[in-house]
Amino acid sequence: MTDGFFEQVRAMWEGPGHLRFLVQPLVAITLGILDGRKDARRALPPFGVAVARGPAAERRARLGSALRRITVPLVLATVLSILFQAIILAQWRPLGTLLFAVFLVALPYGAARGLTNRALRRRRPRPRRAAETPSEA
Repeated sequence: MTDGFFEQVRAMWEGPGHLRFLVQPLVAITLGILDGRKDARRALPPFGVAVARGPAAERRARLGSALRRITVPLVLATVLSILFQAIILAQWRPLGTLLFAVFLVALPYGAARGLTNRALRRRRPRPRRAAETPSEA
């Protein structure tokens, strides 16, 4: 099963589909950076942390916003994968299509969104609490 996937990757890398290995992750990363900046401005926890450990309502909201944001790139990755499989391999492998969409779009998006949020929140000074402020005597 994985041999077929790696054969497909090699065929696409060497054939007319090689540009998608650069363009699709770049689009996903760009969208992730934009959304990570929005998350940081709203003081939301990083994307991966919120999805893994947040309350159920927050998890659903964050996953929903991510899916709405990357629907077009995911659909494009899926359609291109099916087209390239038909052109290059003369067959369709559903698992390969899913893996391409996940590895070329979903993972770069999630990583960029979380890392951008984390980096921007660390750069901003945190507000001081009342106990931390020096008392005037």
